[in-house]
Amino acid sequence: MQYINWFVRFVLGSVFLIDGLNKVFEFMKTPNFTPPAKKIILAIMESGYLWEAIAGVEIVGGIFLVTGFFVPLGLVLLAPVIINIVFFHFYLDPGGVLIPFVLIIFEGHLLFYYREKFVVFFQAR
Repeated sequence: MQYINWFVRFVLGSVFLIDGLNKVFEFMKTPNFTPPAKKIILAIMESGYLWEAIAGVEIVGGIFLVTGFFVPLGLVLLAPVIINIVFFHFYLDPGGVLIPFVLIIFEGHLLFYYREKFVVFFQAR
């Protein structure tokens, strides 16, 4: 089971590390999106800060998962990004929903594996 967890952590971290670096250095081709999806992507890119902020969160979260240091923090950082990716593809680019659902499964698996680190969030004071 430990090897499966390592594999899931490494793959999920690599996906976000590579995607975040691609947002900064543009070394991969942008996929073809539907016209509404393109509008949102262009608006985010032209905002002046949001594209870079998303890239930074993806890079930091990806590094945390790939290296194995601060994994729970990496999972917390990447969770809202993954949720946005799912909604983006579900509503604006339905042809690309497979990868986001794999990301949710991987994130859910790791959240379950590290669940003892998150107990404090669900305790009433």
